[in-house]
Amino acid sequence: MTMKTARHLAGCGLLALAVAALPDRPLNAWGVSGHRVVARIAWERMTPAARSRANDLLELGGADAFIAAATWADEVRSARPETYNWHFVDIRVPFDTYAPARDCPPTDRGDCVIAALTRLRTAVVDAARPAAERTEALKFIIHFVGDLHQPLHSSDNNDRGGNDVRVLPLRAEDGRNTNLHAVWDTGLINLSTETELARAGRLLAGVQARPVDVLGLNVERWVLESNRVAREAVYAYPSFKVGAPGADLIALDEAYRTTAVAAIDRQLQVAGVRLGALVSSLFDSQAARSGNPVFEGRYADPEVRVFENQYWIYPTYSAPYGEQTFLDAFSSTDLVTWTKHPHILDIANVKWATRAVWAPSIVERDGWYYLFFSANDIQSDREVGGLGIARSRRPEGPFADYLGKPLVGKFENGAQPIDPFVFKDPDGSFYLIYGGWRHCNIAKLKPDFTGFVPFPDGSTFKEITPDGYVEGSFMFVKDGRYYFMWSEGGWTGPNYAVAYAVAESPLGPFKRVGKVLQQDPSVATGAGHHSILQAPRSGNWYIVYHRRPLGQTDRNNRVVCIDELRFDKDGAILPVVITKEGVARDPVKADFTGRYAPGLR
Repeated sequence: MTMKTARHLAGCGLLALAVAALPDRPLNAWGVSGHRVVARIAWERMTPAARSRANDLLELGGADAFIAAATWADEVRSARPETYNWHFVDIRVPFDTYAPARDCPPTDRGDCVIAALTRLRTAVVDAARPAAERTEALKFIIHFVGDLHQPLHSSDNNDRGGNDVRVLPLRAEDGRNTNLHAVWDTGLINLSTETELARAGRLLAGVQARPVDVLGLNVERWVLESNRVAREAVYAYPSFKVGAPGADLIALDEAYRTTAVAAIDRQLQVAGVRLGALVSSLFDSQAARSGNPVFEGRYADPEVRVFENQYWIYPTYSAPYGEQTFLDAFSSTDLVTWTKHPHILDIANVKWATRAVWAPSIVERDGWYYLFFSANDIQSDREVGGLGIARSRRPEGPFADYLGKPLVGKFENGAQPIDPFVFKDPDGSFYLIYGGWRHCNIAKLKPDFTGFVPFPDGSTFKEITPDGYVEGSFMFVKDGRYYFMWSEGGWTGPNYAVAYAVAESPLGPFKRVGKVLQQDPSVATGAGHHSILQAPRSGNWYIVYHRRPLGQTDRNNRVVCIDELRFDKDGAILPVVITKEGVARDPVKADFTGRYAPGLR
């Protein structure tokens, strides 16, 4: 039996049912009620279309069936041992980040709630699956969203999620000792005489005064927030020590209890609102939005692509240059839910790269994925670095160095070799467009990407620098015209922005049109270094970019966002409205309605 399973056999679920395998933990109705409170709030917050779809899957049982489904995952757990670990994720104190290999390893008892919800969100809207499987997926979702908002289901102090922390009875009449997990599951709630219906009503009404941030429906962000509550509130008892539950019985004073009850109320309230938003996003295409930023963490310079019926974002890890030694990637089927793929490229696999791994650009050719990147931030031709290529058979890597040396390792036409963009022309040719220090070059790649094909005049690198250019090039074709885009201004400041020009050829000449993306002092600053996507199913256009949250001056505090890109009747790009809400759900292929998804274009 794994430590995760042993921990969870001792306490499962938000205000959960005690497990029958542990006779010293009697069944407690408040455990059922806690999950039902979350479900009641969620049902009231769901859109009519989402309620209708959920009702169909729950055999027309309406709100009663949805609320009853909230405890189903606990009820079947003993018969489904492969689901045990799906109820929680062990992020050890004092860690405040999620590392899948550390926190969510596959076992014979399952992996963790983050991985489980990722799979279930796909399954519940998969029209190819039997209705019974989709119904089961919905029931799991209803329960697990509640579970992960119990702080001790998102953290661990080498104490089996608080089960090894012995606690004196909360009331003299209880007559027996308890443990920290049980206190947060059921004990403190039992001190109240409030009914389940009254509690749900009170918490639902309180959302107006204290709104809930659904955090872009990002489950990882939900878990990390819950983990923070555990570190700041659950483990705030006086004798707490990192990694050591201690052998002594502890007494929880009135101040601790007051803080804990308020935290439990808020977690139930937040879980209900988020569950409602999540189910609405799955079953009502008008309700789901990505939120901005679209995923957790400091990232910049994002390139968005579509590979293998998924959206992919490849960003720079935004940190001091010496810490930029790897690249992560993120994938999604709908622009709303994103899965992190850590360390798809690491300098351990690129012998000439040592630091400042930036601005990836990726293309697929003949079954290989080629990842272009900057490394080492060279300041002269005397240094080793520039633009490299790594490749892999999979879009999520792992990627290994392709050439064993930089593809471009010197300054050409005054352009610092950074910020590559690989452009595929409609004629099938591939071009490398790159450059910093206010110079931009274009070069035609050989079919195998090992070098360049000279232009008819014998040159290899042609300068196509437009007015105002600084860095971060991007190019796309629409209605036969070539749109060339770039970033201008200082990347560390608030006025970083994106501008564009138009030409009839990828070689220009490009005539500047103007800025299309810049800061909004009421939303965010430093909006720039972007890429463009036309969604394959809907045909909608999007801009993916980084920006700096309000009030932040740390130059590396950048986050990845997505907003709509629009054109006027003449094809001019309209100024981008940057938002906190992001974009609506836009599945790559057929969604739960079974609509046909046309081929990628």
